[in-house]
Amino acid sequence: MAPAQMGRVDVIGHIDGAEVQRGLSIVGEQRARAVAEWLIAAGISRGLVRLCPVNVRDMLVPTPPGVAEPWNRWTEVVRQ
Repeated sequence: MAPAQMGRVDVIGHIDGAEVQRGLSIVGEQRARAVAEWLIAAGISRGLVRLCPVNVRDMLVPTPPGVAEPWNRWTEVVRQ
């Protein structure tokens, strides 16, 4: 897609309940930053890439607080 046609890209780093309980919310941001840097290296303008806060609401596998679940440790890329 040509840069002129590209809209904003939101990169959201998700974490699981165990990471939240241990105070590791920064891990979601680190996941998002790594993916954002990859997108920028692939040619998407840095100005179009937005890092979004950690999101624990959208767990792939619903778990109670404090439970580790690797499937909930992911990064989402949403093209606006």
